[in-house]
Amino acid sequence: MIYSTTNSHARLLAAAVAALALLIAIGATAQGSGATARPTWGLFMDVGDPAGAAPRPSADAAISAFAARVESYMGVPSDRLVVVTGERLSREDVRRHIAALAARVEPGGMALLHLRAYVTKPATESAMYVYPGDGDLAAPPPADPRPIRDTELVDWLKAFPPDTSVALFLDVRTVDESLMVYFGARATVGDASVATIARSDKLEPMAATLAALLTDDTDTNADAALGVHELGVAYQARIYETGVTSADAISGLTGEATRLYLLPSAIMINGPLGSHAVVDGRDVGDVPFRFAPGALGSHEVEIYQSGYRRPEPRTIEITTALGEARAANFPLQRVAIGGTVTAAPAATVGELLIGVLPDAGLVARLDGPGAYDLDVDEMRLQAGVEYRVIAATPDERHFGSASFTYDGHEDIVLDIALEERTLWDVADIYHGKGFAEEALQTAFAARATDLDVPVDLDTSFVTTLLEAWSGETDDARAMIVCARMTERAYSVGEARGYWRLAKAAAGRGTDERQIAVAGYKASGGDLLPYAIAGLCLLGASGAVAAVRRRKRST
Repeated sequence: MIYSTTNSHARLLAAAVAALALLIAIGATAQGSGATARPTWGLFMDVGDPAGAAPRPSADAAISAFAARVESYMGVPSDRLVVVTGERLSREDVRRHIAALAARVEPGGMALLHLRAYVTKPATESAMYVYPGDGDLAAPPPADPRPIRDTELVDWLKAFPPDTSVALFLDVRTVDESLMVYFGARATVGDASVATIARSDKLEPMAATLAALLTDDTDTNADAALGVHELGVAYQARIYETGVTSADAISGLTGEATRLYLLPSAIMINGPLGSHAVVDGRDVGDVPFRFAPGALGSHEVEIYQSGYRRPEPRTIEITTALGEARAANFPLQRVAIGGTVTAAPAATVGELLIGVLPDAGLVARLDGPGAYDLDVDEMRLQAGVEYRVIAATPDERHFGSASFTYDGHEDIVLDIALEERTLWDVADIYHGKGFAEEALQTAFAARATDLDVPVDLDTSFVTTLLEAWSGETDDARAMIVCARMTERAYSVGEARGYWRLAKAAAGRGTDERQIAVAGYKASGGDLLPYAIAGLCLLGASGAVAAVRRRKRST
């Protein structure tokens, strides 16, 4: 086996690699009859990553292993196999290596060409371009002459002798992760199927997969060397075994070829993984969808998927012109869910947590009130289900919510107004959630600043607080709160003992003493002291409410 490597160019590459297959012009073998396979030569090449490319793991070992397996299981002598890795090749280097392979292949033989590279598809063209290793992602084609156009690559393959079959393995990665790259140039004299190249980070380097497939189990004809056709079929099956759908990776097989030609247009409809296609009003299932041969003229196409905005239908024209083979890509836009969180002008609100119920949980954080947007893909929402978006500070003193029913295709705008809660409210919420320690701590903080216990405080929480605080008889505020909780949860008469203790514990001339005296008198049945107690605690409106409450209890 012949190697061409440059260790000094070894790179630490961390991104997952796309493994995609195109088998072009696979020649017929006589394996079915047990005859010897066609003489085969191979070139296994990684052109190197262009400048600006994201790091990805090295595939040098995998490529070498693939070549070694070809030698072992396909019976190809090692001196007919060339491995080129560890270099950043120019377009001329790539062409030179292909030409050298073509010069070595005998008429009637087979050439295996494995090419690993970055590719792109300019928006202004239907062609695919291969970046050479000395290219630059910041200098895309066609302005930069370094990238190799798909039709150029096919022209280079025409250097092979007559009656040669070329099996081209393209292991590519696109710059744009949403792009389905389509190899525009078709090959063969006989019947040719549409061949597509795509990328997927879910797949290992193609060479690693192919090497693993070159085993006795893959060889379905034990009395002859393993054929390329068998390898292609096994590789395609392996792709689907991984759970990666045809939208991520498709390998196409062609028949025997003696020369390479450009065939008429072949249109494939493609969109995000899991999308459905409607063609001429008929739902044709998941993408990618390929038009049948001869389906010329205009076709109305619509792509849809839950979680994406449903776009307007597009018209696709299929012509008989040469060299226009391409994919009709439908880049759908994600549904947007978001809005604005607002607070009262005087409120001081810091960090906010955004959650979605049920099931999604915490989905976003904000530095304060303002605009928010949610990652629909991460939440896995179900169409037809009602959801509630909540916004709250970590201490839950400020809280707001809004609800929506998800339909899967329409943007949703939810504005949320925050309301300020008292510490008593927050303590009661903690108690309801089962956070006993947090509830007690928050209620203690509330006791220090707010003597007006809510009327609707949970009775079981009242019992818990009375058990915790009833022994603090020398703390006037503790006794006032115990009295207020008792009269609101149980009866005014039962609160009298706490009012007496509060009066005894309060110093002369303090607000606590004024409240305690009024409360003590009110607990004896006098309306005026009760109104005074309400006035001290809640102001004028509280005094009126206190009198009304007292009247209802007598």
